[in-house]
Amino acid sequence: MSMISLWITDPFWFEDAEFRRNMRMTHRTFVHLVEMVAPDVKDSVHNKSGHIYATKEFKVAVCLYYLGHGSTWRNLANVAQIGVATARKYTKLVCGAVIARVKPTYMPGTPCPDRIARTKRKFYERRNIGDVAMCVDGTHVPWTPDCARHREDYHNYKGWHSILCLMFVDSFYLFIDGEVGHPGRQSDSAVSEYSWLFAKIREDPQAWLGKDGIMVGDGGFAQTGYMMTPYAKACTNREHYFNFCFSSTRFYVEQAFGWWKNRFRFLIRASQLSHADQCLCIYATMILHNVCVTNGEMERRDWNGLLGTCMVDSNGRKRDIELTRWYASHEKVMCNECRGAVPQKLYCVHADRIAAEDLQLAQENGRERGDRLPPIRSAQASLSRRRDEVADELWARFMAAHPGFSGPLQEWHLSTRGE
Repeated sequence: MSMISLWITDPFWFEDAEFRRNMRMTHRTFVHLVEMVAPDVKDSVHNKSGHIYATKEFKVAVCLYYLGHGSTWRNLANVAQIGVATARKYTKLVCGAVIARVKPTYMPGTPCPDRIARTKRKFYERRNIGDVAMCVDGTHVPWTPDCARHREDYHNYKGWHSILCLMFVDSFYLFIDGEVGHPGRQSDSAVSEYSWLFAKIREDPQAWLGKDGIMVGDGGFAQTGYMMTPYAKACTNREHYFNFCFSSTRFYVEQAFGWWKNRFRFLIRASQLSHADQCLCIYATMILHNVCVTNGEMERRDWNGLLGTCMVDSNGRKRDIELTRWYASHEKVMCNECRGAVPQKLYCVHADRIAAEDLQLAQENGRERGDRLPPIRSAQASLSRRRDEVADELWARFMAAHPGFSGPLQEWHLSTRGE
């Protein structure tokens, strides 16, 4: 009997910690998954003797072991005591069944209005930015094409070959859907221009985002009528604080990426699959991630708790980790007077005035040269004004809650709960 057969038949291995270590999910979720893919993944029966030599549970376990550990085909074949070709066949079969049978339940596409409302509330609870229905970001999965002529297309900006995956995530760490298979050399913004999901959202934004709903993305995306991005060149305290809150709000997608790749190590290791099979497995792991999260198999670390929990310094005072990093970024926009002040100031009190003067000077120089600013589409301009309004509200709320925001950094105490 192979080790994989032992793990799925011997009750000794059914304990959650052990089963999760091998199959990346609990035995209860494993049984549920097998039931869902059963119409497409059937027991293999010997024609003459009628003996079942490969159960559907075994085939699912072979696939999960490969996706969860990212091992070589030879290692997988040895653990399962089957041939390499059979291991490949079972993995491809189960991934196809997951997409066909499990996706309609756990990644159905257009969310219902109630789910959109709950998603917006949870996004708002993070940093008080309203109407956010989903966040978007790209991530790279290692893969090198066999053809040398195409390798340069998959060479990403990080210096290795990969497939770019553009993911859409809600505030419950669930994948709404994704674009899988693009060459790693492409950027997130380029992929979004011809993304099928972006096209669907343009056709009917209310169905996907709800009333006045928006998506949030990082600076790699272009700001459109429904995609909000941070300030590209923040130069005032208000803009820097908005970028801090904005980054914290869209951090759900980064956390989902971390959980997804930590659970399925196939996503962080070199693969020997073809492009089509690689994309098939990547997309299947997205659905399996939703299955695990929906069934309560989230990481043990309480990320939401950490956002409201402050670290304790050497003097026993609490410090908020995220805001401490934000203070450090403010040093870049401090004038010499505030940077060298004693006691040290947390932010530049002249930054707003300096930025306004620079903007006025730039406008005057532009008028003297007769320059014309490029036209801005009405939808983009509307979202820019909306972003400015949100930034004003967040900064006013922050200053009202902390009127003494000018003391030394080492004596400053701040908690972010309720901000």
